Amino acid sequence: MGIFKKSNVISPKIKPNSTTGHFGNVDFCNREGIAGWVIDISRPLIPLKVNAYLNNHLVGSATCDQIRADIVSLSGVNAKTGFFLRWNNCLLTDDLENLPEDSSCTVEIRLADDGRMIA
Repeated sequence: MGIFKKSNVISPKIKPNSTTGHFGNVDFCNREGIAGWVIDISRPLIPLKVNAYLNNHLVGSATCDQIRADIVSLSGVNAKTGFFLRWNNCLLTDDLENLPEDSSCTVEIRLADDGRMIA
C-alpha cells in the first residue's frame, strides 16, 4: 500500500464530452467478491484488466467483461467496462488466510497496466 496522489487515482466522474482519460469506480465489496467498472474513454472498446490487493498482497485479477447500461449512458459507448472478482478465485497468502476473524483488511483495485487505484 502506498500513498496515492490525486493523479494516481482514477475518478468515477466522467465529464461531458471527455475524449481521453480513465474513469472507474469500485461499486461494492462483500463476502462474495468485489465489483466495479473502469473505462479508458479514448479506447473504450478495449476491455481493461484490474488487480485486487488485500493488505498490499496481489490476490487476484479480473478483466472487464460486462456491459453496464449506466456506463453506456454516461460514456455513450456500448463497451465492456464492468468487472466482478470472486474471492474464491483469489490466491490468498498464508498471512491473509490466517488473520483473526475480527481483523480488518485494506482492499484496493488497481489497473493492471499501470497500477493506478480505482476510487
